[in-house]
Amino acid sequence: MEQLRLVEHIRSEFSPDNYPAHSMKMMPLLDFMRQELHKIFTSDLVKAGGKLLEVGCGPTMYTAMSASLAFNDIVMADLVPANIRERQMPRTGRCSPSAKPSLKAMIDVEKGASTIIARTRNAIRDVTLCNICEPGSSVDEAAHQRATANLAGLLNPGGLLIACGLTGNSSYTACTKTFSSLDSDEALIKKSITKAGLKVVQWAEDKHLSQMDSYISYGTTYVIVGMKTKDA
Repeated sequence: MEQLRLVEHIRSEFSPDNYPAHSMKMMPLLDFMRQELHKIFTSDLVKAGGKLLEVGCGPTMYTAMSASLAFNDIVMADLVPANIRERQMPRTGRCSPSAKPSLKAMIDVEKGASTIIARTRNAIRDVTLCNICEPGSSVDEAAHQRATANLAGLLNPGGLLIACGLTGNSSYTACTKTFSSLDSDEALIKKSITKAGLKVVQWAEDKHLSQMDSYISYGTTYVIVGMKTKDA
């Protein structure tokens, strides 16, 4: 019941309004995730031209912009209807307000805003509501394991589950609204991955940034890659 209440709270209260300001405050943390995702999507782990399902996409664009380097078939999914409407804007040729901080960050890695926007727009096949919760939005370890297993169940053998987030973070505030988050650590996250039948093939983390203390409480920033084994 607690997990259902959290999901409903996110669905009804989360809004992309003023999210660009939140993204800019979070940029020191997002920079690490963006750089790690860029490395993964341009590495031998990822087969170029494949399919990507982004669950819990929110109103931001940094994952899709990085992923479009490797994937030409991207489906974005989220619990929040307003986030879906926000993410549909790039498909119409407009750059949504929430996409602009991500675009500015991506230009640091790649030159040419118009190229990045066009590539991302062409790669997005669909933007849809979903009832699958991403693992970070879990009330406890059991819910985290269920969410991870649900995502792992969508993978074919050899497929990858890529997750990024914060450890030691029991809540977060976005645009004046506060939401619960699992106070996780590396061991808990890896346990959920392996219990879901995946092999941990990569773990990267960035140390705590003291300049973020006035805005968010957390331990480290992480990116993990799990691969579905043939016998899972």
